[in-house]
Amino acid sequence: MSKKLVVDHRAENASKLIFPSSPILEGSSMDLQIHHYELAPHEAPKHAPVQDVIVTYNEPEPLSLRRELGGNMTDEITKCGDMMVSPAGVYHSACWDRKITVTLLLLNPGYISKFSFEDIDPDLVELLPHTSQPDLLINGISQSLIKRLDDQLYIDLAASHLAAHLLRHYCSIKHFIFENTHTLSRIELQQVLDYIESRIQEKKLGLAELSSLLNMSPGHFGRLFKASTGICPVNHIIKRRLENVTHLLTNTALTLDEISQQTGFAHKSHLSNAFKKNLRITPGQYRRSL
Repeated sequence: MSKKLVVDHRAENASKLIFPSSPILEGSSMDLQIHHYELAPHEAPKHAPVQDVIVTYNEPEPLSLRRELGGNMTDEITKCGDMMVSPAGVYHSACWDRKITVTLLLLNPGYISKFSFEDIDPDLVELLPHTSQPDLLINGISQSLIKRLDDQLYIDLAASHLAAHLLRHYCSIKHFIFENTHTLSRIELQQVLDYIESRIQEKKLGLAELSSLLNMSPGHFGRLFKASTGICPVNHIIKRRLENVTHLLTNTALTLDEISQQTGFAHKSHLSNAFKKNLRITPGQYRRSL
């Protein structure tokens, strides 16, 4: 009997176990990895992913492929805007006969069940396999992520939206997470705000790290933080980083590259895009107006 293939997409060169080439684009946060591929015709071997895998397809031409997922063989026509779900530990193979472009969204093991454990019993969370079908929200997330692979805060936020959507639509029990009127205590909120200030320059600062401070799930923490402050944690971090940027633009002669390194942005383009989106002006225009 041949050894069963288990693939951990976080491992170096893991994609070469199942695909003919490596990703052409990659990005990640603590809980979500994005792998974007251009793949030649291929027969991907039967394998079980360690992560929960969502595959999105956005080419204009429909794609015919044969897929085995969870022991069921199907012949599919995958269209632009379609996606499929391959849960962790469920065996999957696929075969296609022309060049394709696909994006894999890879959620870390257990992330979905732990996403909001205060509201949903993790033992009742079972992500089910789904063959190709349209999903506007997931494909919108996927397309946006491809354009923002350097923005770890955005990837972190996308993981949160993706988990909530999967819980509601793709599990054996449909789980709904409702808004509540609770807030963080004054001490809890100050602890989080102080922690953010102490690490505002760190590019990997995000929901998972902040929620772990209070032993909360990312989903529950995000809702309590927003109820307490009127703004989600990710947007608060962006706001504080941009305030630091404006201070440095006003009071120093540092270049945008230097400022991006001191304020938690991946690079000067990342900084400039966030600055213009939120302040409706470029950093250069802001500095010249002083």
